[in-house]
Amino acid sequence: MLTSSALYDAAPHRHAPLSLSLSLGLSLSLSLSLGRRRLRRDLIGSLAPMTGRRRWTFDVALTTVVAFLVALAAGRIVAWMAWLLAWPGDDHLWWVSLPAAGAAIAVLVVAFARVTPATTEAYAHGVNHGGLAIGPAPSRFVALVSGVGVGAPLGPDEPMMYFGGSLGAFVARRTGRPERWCVLAGATAALAMVIGAPIAAALFASEVARRGVPRRHDRLPLAIGAVAAWGARRLSGDTGGVLGIDPGFTLSRVAVGALAIGGVAALVGRLFVPAIRAAKRMQVPLGLRVCVVLITLGTAIVVGWWATGEAIFLGPGERLRDWAVGASQPGLLAAALVFAVLVVAMVACGVIGGLFLPLLSLGSLLGVLIGRAWLPDVPYVACAGIGACCLLAAGHGTPFTAAAVAFATFGWSSTAWLAVVGVALASSAAGDHSVTTFQIRAVVAGHPLHRRAHRRSAR
Repeated sequence: MLTSSALYDAAPHRHAPLSLSLSLGLSLSLSLSLGRRRLRRDLIGSLAPMTGRRRWTFDVALTTVVAFLVALAAGRIVAWMAWLLAWPGDDHLWWVSLPAAGAAIAVLVVAFARVTPATTEAYAHGVNHGGLAIGPAPSRFVALVSGVGVGAPLGPDEPMMYFGGSLGAFVARRTGRPERWCVLAGATAALAMVIGAPIAAALFASEVARRGVPRRHDRLPLAIGAVAAWGARRLSGDTGGVLGIDPGFTLSRVAVGALAIGGVAALVGRLFVPAIRAAKRMQVPLGLRVCVVLITLGTAIVVGWWATGEAIFLGPGERLRDWAVGASQPGLLAAALVFAVLVVAMVACGVIGGLFLPLLSLGSLLGVLIGRAWLPDVPYVACAGIGACCLLAAGHGTPFTAAAVAFATFGWSSTAWLAVVGVALASSAAGDHSVTTFQIRAVVAGHPLHRRAHRRSAR
């Protein structure tokens, strides 16, 4: 179960046995690759005489199997990434070269594969217009593993959502069934294994494609994906994910802090989102992008390690949040600013990665800074958790997801409800100035980058 300190340990470390996930994944791939034409023909022929109820039952069963297998595979990938990021110690200074080199390789892979790093936009395009672009998925996965997998300061969250949806689309096309259910369930299951909150993952998989409450006909596949991820986490011995533990804070201690943090988060979101938008629009030459990645990331990780004795800039912010507990106020502010600049630089250079976990990290640091400066009576954990939820709502434009994260962190408590109030304030004050709004408008308008990527995947 997610506790109040879950934001300091967002990635799951215990998952189903490797042999189980590999055997299930191998059996699925073999069944789809060996005689797939015959399998597809037989499935379509067997479904032809089925009634509507039997077709619906078959689709539910297929969606459930796909979501569960995706959850197992995503869990192993995330556990491997978490192990790599937790490995470097104080005596492993040689490790600082790997994130910069890996991110540069990720940029080169995306460039030579002639795809875009816009995995979230590709997913939103597939959900809104049908026909998710799965052709670029292998090269994007290689770029994700080589960059974010070895410590580039972005999250595996949104790319994993795209990969989960791509696997669902692949299975649906091979079996001749409508792919929307498999896409939504696979995306939800994969994302849930990354962030550790199945309900929040289901809402995010819907909100990034269409802001607001999920459509009625999308709720069942989203629920299937969330339940599949919940079951996969139970198999690994993880008991969290839906509701956290009530921290026991009183209403009077947290109320003022939630309002203050929500208002400041909206202002920070209005500053951070335009930088991300500008970074996504940039058309930087390949050589310059590689140089920027090598110089900025290599320098920041070395200086941060030298100044703090820890690799605080590795990954999407878990190490930085751990270090922030005992950091001074000026040092914490400087580290938060450097981390924000690194995130924007990675987006501008075309490194494949997500913003979900980095926004949670930045929001957590923002809440801690506000709490230390002006809210000494508000508990540290409450400031960090509320700040994370508020900045996610203001920056990404996903208030329902942020509210679900609040309940997954603080349980069914007054602190969670006050966090929801802060989320509502931050989201209202930020308005349409969010990353999701920009992505949805780009998809609806048919941004040239997305059109080119979609045409290449169709070929």
